[in-house]
Amino acid sequence: MICGTKLLVGGFIYEHVIPLGLSGADEESNIRLTCKACATQKTKEDMSQITKAKRAKSSTLGLKESKTPLPYGKNSKWKKKLNGTIVAR
Repeated sequence: MICGTKLLVGGFIYEHVIPLGLSGADEESNIRLTCKACATQKTKEDMSQITKAKRAKSSTLGLKESKTPLPYGKNSKWKKKLNGTIVAR
């Protein structure tokens, strides 16, 4: 429990203490009972941390696309031929 309220039948959720998206284990020691309100709040906080971790990982691995691709580069929708003409890819 996070808030200490009395848990009634149907008023609780099993949740991961450390979310799976943040390298948490899917084991009994990483699961706890929480009321629905606390679980919802924790999920919102966890999702922002998971999203931030995914962005950092993709940036580290070089998977992030450039917001300003080079003109006529491989990410551009235009292609410049050797004779100087510009055509759509």
